[in-house]
Amino acid sequence: MENEKTNKHIIVCGFAGIGKSYYAKRTKGAVDLESTPFNKNWDLYSNVAIHMQDNGYLPLVSCHKELRNELKKKGANYIVVLPKIEDKEKYLERYKKRGNNEIFLKLFEEKWEEFINEIMLDEDNLSVLDGDYFSS
Repeated sequence: MENEKTNKHIIVCGFAGIGKSYYAKRTKGAVDLESTPFNKNWDLYSNVAIHMQDNGYLPLVSCHKELRNELKKKGANYIVVLPKIEDKEKYLERYKKRGNNEIFLKLFEEKWEEFINEIMLDEDNLSVLDGDYFSS
């Protein structure tokens, strides 16, 4: 996925379960930057994503608010990709199948709508999936 203005890749902030890892495994130049190794160091996480983008890669990152705020602060070129709000049950089942723990499952079961609505209110450059998984 390239930005027409700059002919550079953008950073994709993808909601949990949209297929970032799946896409990265099958797409040359796409890199899944899982948030866990960054241990909530949003500055470092955003710097790595921007570095990957600047070097021609398509970084696929989480859509944590703190990360999005860092990307905004740094003027990064990014898009947020979300599932449809009505696909909650489909995603909860996906999370179970991929082995997410009970804490994760409970969090997303209880806060699904809140998470998606917050992103939709906070972001201008977003895309809601029409299908099951992310693709460029």
